[in-house]
Formats: sequence, C-alpha cells, structure tokens
Amino acid sequence: MSQSQTSGTNRFHLFSQYRETSVGDWTPLRYATKEGWILGAWTWRKFRDHCEVGLFLCEDHQLYKRGSALNWSLRCILTQAFYQVGKMEIRFVGKPEGEATLESGFEPEVPKKIRDLATEYGIKLKHKERILNDEGRQIYLRLTGFDEELIQEFQQRGIDPIWPCVLVQRDIWTEQQIRFIFEHAASPDRIFIGGVDPAHRVSYVHDLVVLRLALMAGRLKTILEKFSGQEEGCTASHRWTGPAEVCFACDRDVEIPMLSGSTVKVQKGNEITALLLPRNVSEYRAHKSSDVTAGATVSFACVTRDYRSSSLPPAMAGRQIVALFDTLDDLDSEIELRLRQTMTSKTALAERHE
Repeated sequence: MSQSQTSGTNRFHLFSQYRETSVGDWTPLRYATKEGWILGAWTWRKFRDHCEVGLFLCEDHQLYKRGSALNWSLRCILTQAFYQVGKMEIRFVGKPEGEATLESGFEPEVPKKIRDLATEYGIKLKHKERILNDEGRQIYLRLTGFDEELIQEFQQRGIDPIWPCVLVQRDIWTEQQIRFIFEHAASPDRIFIGGVDPAHRVSYVHDLVVLRLALMAGRLKTILEKFSGQEEGCTASHRWTGPAEVCFACDRDVEIPMLSGSTVKVQKGNEITALLLPRNVSEYRAHKSSDVTAGATVSFACVTRDYRSSSLPPAMAGRQIVALFDTLDDLDSEIELRLRQTMTSKTALAERHE
C-alpha cells in the first residue's frame, strides 16, 4: 500500500485484528490473486435496501495492469450488494474528522479512486457519500466490459444485463464466453439462468455445441500459454471470427504439438486460426457450413481427445490436428456443472429477495 494509505492509523493492522474479533455487524472481505497477492480489502455490512463500506483499500501490483485492483475490488463489492439486497447502492461511512475506528469506519465519502473511475466512464455521482443504485449498475456494466450495443441487445431480449455480469464476476462464464453464447445460442436467455431445454431437441443440441465451443476456446488458449517453452509462460488472446473459428495471438513464439508428431508455430505478434470441432461423427453437425468454408483459412483443427478422423469435414483433409485433454463427456460434464452453478445462484438470489 502507498504511504498515504498507511500513514496514521495502520489500517491493515486493524483489518487483521478485525478478522479475529467481530466488530458489530461488519464483515471483513478482501480480493486476492491466485498467487496470494491481496489487491483490495474492505469492511462491509448490509441493510434492507443498501450496503455500507466502512474501510476500502486497494493497490495495484506490478504483475497486473494499472487499475486492476480497483476494478476487481469494486466488481466484488457491487456483485455482493446485488446478491445480498438486489440493489447496487453503496454508502461509505466514517468520521469526517478525528481518529477513525472499525466501528465508525474510515470512508466518510466515496473514495477518490472510485469517483475518478466513474468520471472516466462518463458517470457523475450525485452524492459524495454514496453510489446510488442506478449509478452502481452503470459502473458495474462498464467494469465487466460489455459495450452499450450489447447491453441494449440484452434488454431487447428481456435479459437484465446485470445478470450476465454477475456470471462473469462469479467465474461461471467469461466475458468473451457470454458474448459468444448470446450471439450463437438458440436460447441464451435460458442458458443465463441455468437451463437448456431438452424438450426442443434441435435447439438443445445446437446450444450444447455452442457451449462446448465456448469451453474449447478457453482450453486451447491455455495450451498455447503452456507450450511457450518459457519458464514464465506467455499470454495468449483470442477472438471469434466465425461460429467455430477462432484467431489466437501470443506475446511470445509458441510451438504447439500436433497429433501427427509435428508442430505448428505461432509467431509473436501474428495471428493463427483454429477450427474447433466439438462433436463426433454420429452427432448433429451444427455449424457444418462454416466447417467447410473455413478450411482454406485455418491452420489447424482442434478436437477432443476421443475424436475419430471420420468426424472431420472434407475441407480439413490433410490439415494438422491438435487434441485437447478433454473428451466430449468431460466438456458436457463441465457444462452441466456451470449450468447448475448458474441455476443455484439464481435461485439463491430469488430466495433472498422474497
């Protein structure tokens, strides 16, 4: 933490002390990375129609891009508020003067970092000491990364755009996966509440393939990052260029081992296109036309571990193939788990607000 944050009362010391001795109805929370770095810490309590923050600390780490600590911490706070009370009104409480305590809090006004972020998003906060529900929703949507056009499309389909954001924040689906599902699934609204209707067989199989594709893109991205040949690995990015076609780019040279025993090289700064084929030969062939037309542009096909060569489209004959560690059943099991997590979260949210 910066000197200005730690001068006077040692807030982190009090925060640690607070975790050992309960103070009123405040709850200590924090945001930490998988490496163990604490990027944000705050104390929290809820009421019927709003939540209060009595301590808010965040500091970027050199391993993460500037603003990450504030972004992630604020997303956590707004998600928790939505989940607990159904609204995103956050009030900051604390003594305007004198020595603050855990009972009184530390934040008499919305912290400057948050006010500056809201201004950057074009949102002017009406009050110094609180973020109103509509302001919190606007900030939350922008923190998640959804653009205004997609938000409007959600609303046109009768989907509250906050809920897809919650699914991203709770690590059920990524922002890119949400976009892909919304664009290609027959019933994205049902998927976002945890349901895929097997009564409508064609729509069900289609949506199952879409969800497999969303998972496969993430799996392949992980493979690219693991096979960089560097101790620290690399960072890969991807963008969809078709229903089953993905372009990948890496910040280092990567050689990917193929089933043939050879390798395909992804050069730093260049894109390489993969065709994802998450099905076997006996299944309904969703996106078949894209499979055929994409053959001329893709560098290799990505299949599951249990693939059979007869399941490849004719245009992929002679192309390189990389296999994931997952089978189709593995992907479907994870899809079932994620849909169950979505449904459980949605049910719990409804029960809290009855």
